[in-house]
This record gives sequence, C-alpha cells and structure tokens, in this order.
Amino acid sequence: MTSALQMVQMIHDGETTSVALVTAALERINETDDALKAWVWLDRDGALEQARAIDQLRQAGRALGALHGVPIGLKDIIDTADMPTECGSVALAGRQPEFDAVLVSRLKAAGAVILGKTATTPFAFMDPAATRNPHNLEYSPGGSSAGSAAAVAAGHIPVAIGTQTNGSVIRPASFCGVYGFKPSAGMIPRTGVLRTSETLDQVGVFARYFEDVALVGDVISEFDPVDPSSFCRPRPKLLNGVCSEPPAGPNLVWFEMPYFDKLSNDSREGMMAVLDTLGGQVERLDAGGSFIRPCRVAEHYPLL
Repeated sequence: MTSALQMVQMIHDGETTSVALVTAALERINETDDALKAWVWLDRDGALEQARAIDQLRQAGRALGALHGVPIGLKDIIDTADMPTECGSVALAGRQPEFDAVLVSRLKAAGAVILGKTATTPFAFMDPAATRNPHNLEYSPGGSSAGSAAAVAAGHIPVAIGTQTNGSVIRPASFCGVYGFKPSAGMIPRTGVLRTSETLDQVGVFARYFEDVALVGDVISEFDPVDPSSFCRPRPKLLNGVCSEPPAGPNLVWFEMPYFDKLSNDSREGMMAVLDTLGGQVERLDAGGSFIRPCRVAEHYPLL
C-alpha cells in the first residue's frame, strides 16, 4: 500500500484525488472485511463527501493540510459528532456524541478523511473483539485496538488511531506486523476519548510505514487544557526526527531476567537474533541478583 506521506504528495501533484483513494479503500474493505471484521461502522457516503470537498480545496488553489485526502480509521472509543461511538458494547448501541474528540478535530483540520470506526474490545478492556488477524484468520489480532491494527495490516487504510492502557497499541501492532506508536504521557490530547485510567491511558498510531506514524503523531499532538495529563510545552517534531540522520547511535541495555527460562524456544531465538543484529550497541546485564525472592513477612519481622 502507498504510504500516507506519498498519498498527500500525489494529491498535491495532481497524480490522484482523495475521492480515488477513498474509493479504493472502501473497495478493499468490501472485499475482505466480512471475514476480518476490523470495522464496526463505515460512513461510506460521508467519507466520499469529505473527499470531494477536499479535492475542491486543491482545485481552488487553497492551502493543503498535512494529511490532505488521506483515509483513516478511528478506534470505537473516540468520540465523533457525525457517527456513533459505541465503545464496542451493546450497552452503548446507537450512542451519538455531541462533539468530536480533540484529536478528531485535529485530523479533520489537517485534511484527513475519517472512513469510520474500527473494532475494539468492549470498553477497551478484557473481552475479545470479533476481529481476526489478517495474516491468519485463526489467530488473534491482539487487543484492545484490534480493528485499527488489523485494518492497517490488511491494507484497508495507511494509518489508524488506537489507544493503550497497558499494551493495546504495541501488542496488536506486533501481532499484525505493523508499526505501533505509544507516545509519552501528555503528548496527544485525550478529551473525547473513553478513559479507563487517568495515568496510563494514551492515544496511539498504527501505520505500515514509520514515517506515517510520525506524520500523524505530529498532527494530533497538542496541548489540551481539559486533559490533566497534557503538558504545556512544545512537542518534538516527529517527522523531522525520523527523516534526519541521528546525531548519535543509541546505547541499549539487555536485562537477563530470572524468568526467561520459561520462554518458548521461538521467543528466545527471536530475541537473541535481534540482540545479535544490534551487536555492540547492547550491553547485557544479569538482573537476577536484583530481585528479592518471595518470603514470609514473619521471617523478617518476627513478633516480639
């Protein structure tokens, strides 16, 4: 699939239109989503209407946004004023928010075309979604941002938005073989997004290309005075960073943990292959001595 960054350039250069990109995305979804079940709501007519309006802006010589004409999906816990947000639960069937989430307003202002809502586990919690892994329909895509990761991996859309409390961006990204970005706390505003944990919840990005992760991350990062986690200082310029040569190579540490003997052979071999590839950039430390073995309190604090 063409990257979001390339799509924007192609629209800018007149090589394609947003209507063509959105139409192609909807056709791919129609072909595969009956089995994949990555989407719970598709606004086909609304998406094409958005795309036509965006194409008219270019034809009129107006300013183009950073995501001008790019089709995108939103996890179904992110509020949208023009389509339902049901949080993956029948308990909220038909729920229609009054306002867009802050990040949705940012996406629209940048010219993104919101195709619809991707599947989530109910209330972004434990029960699995119906979504399947596009690489093998017998496998899980991971949760709770199952639909967002699967839709990107299946080539439905170049980028999608998910959320994470514990591992709900990085896990499905890994399971589905796409890039997953879980930013530092306070980077992306959470107003209008279902809150599970005040301190742990973060908005994240899925993409097939890491440049697209940075592109979307830049668009939706901003200070939000309503979000208590949001910090009031400049954000890093992610796209500039990933497109530039690093000033220095990273130094990494590998901790050999006492429970690693429980790993499967495949997991162990995979991690060792990564370490071998990184070579001298990794210092290996044995963390076993840093852990206190479980013991009875009475052994340390006897009764007097």
